Amino acid sequence: MAKFLGSTKSRIIVFQSPRGVNVICLLIQDSYCWRVGRSLKHSDDSLIDPLSGHRLSLAKIHIVGLRLLQSMLLRMAPRIKVLEAASSVADGRVKKQGDSYRVVSSSGEVRVYTVSITDSKVKSDDNGTVYRGYVGYPIIAVLMVEGRLQYNPRIGEALRGIPWKKLNDQYKNYAAVEQIAKRKASEAGITSDEIDKYVDLVLMELKSLKLERA
Repeated sequence: MAKFLGSTKSRIIVFQSPRGVNVICLLIQDSYCWRVGRSLKHSDDSLIDPLSGHRLSLAKIHIVGLRLLQSMLLRMAPRIKVLEAASSVADGRVKKQGDSYRVVSSSGEVRVYTVSITDSKVKSDDNGTVYRGYVGYPIIAVLMVEGRLQYNPRIGEALRGIPWKKLNDQYKNYAAVEQIAKRKASEAGITSDEIDKYVDLVLMELKSLKLERA
């Protein structure tokens, strides 16, 4: 029996047969790319569908992997993304545009994201969503604007104007950038504990939405 390596939350799905045949599915943006490590040499060198338990021929492997990836839930966002989202709402960088939303990066018009949400199906072209498989801050910001996630205007206002992109590129450490944001918020009388409780609340709400790729 083949061994199934990976999970429906992975960016890479790997099947491995008893005889060492590796089938790797790599999700790049919205395209599905397949690579087979070595050719099947034996008739029993087939793979088992982890969903149904049925034995599969190589020709059908791609269908299984595709179904796994398409049904993949987006992972939870890093904590700092809640603060980035609240900041973008306070900055007025989230605008409705037809059936979707236009979210401008903290670095300005040089980077603009398009977000569309239908029930639990979401689509966004930000790096976190596309390349890392978690709910990116533009999606969180839109959900705040739509009232599906709680927006705290007091905290949002305290985080206005923070150059998130610049700080993330500079420190390459979300924890360090979060501390900088908390220090700025403290100038408006908002404590670190208040921010932590707000982030916990939003992440709990976000988890209950069980967002999937559109």
